[in-house]
Amino acid sequence: APAPLASLLAQAGGAPAAAAAQVALPAGPPEVQYEFAYGLYQQAVQDRGDFGRAENALRQFVTANPQHRNAGDAQYWLGETFYARRDWNAASREFAAQFRAYPQHAKAPDSLLRLGQSLGQLTRRNDACGTLAELDRRYPNASQSIKIAATRERQRLQCPG
Repeated sequence: APAPLASLLAQAGGAPAAAAAQVALPAGPPEVQYEFAYGLYQQAVQDRGDFGRAENALRQFVTANPQHRNAGDAQYWLGETFYARRDWNAASREFAAQFRAYPQHAKAPDSLLRLGQSLGQLTRRNDACGTLAELDRRYPNASQSIKIAATRERQRLQCPG
């Protein structure tokens, strides 16, 4: 049987991956800092480049502004910096942290999908299948693209049901 999501989320903790490239958030309101950090992520995607600076800036933003309306987004994009680098352990940790801290956030279904996909890459099939089932249960109104991706991942992993 798949691990209950609560125990899975507890297991997803741990130390951050390798130290990321240092970067300073700009002075100013949180919105400016978020746009800067997210801009670094977008630049890394566009250039297929260094996600380390984006990782560092997004982590700083979440740490400094955990209650800000953009914190859930920043936590999700932080997970994506690891997913893009195929660091499945760190990605699963950050997506679990996003879901745990911001379960009502618009990115929560995306985080559960990415958590399931990351666990699948780690060959933690039962945990991945359980996470994808939880995604369906908790977010029946998730976007069509999320549902399609989750169905594909369940098929790839040969999840029961």
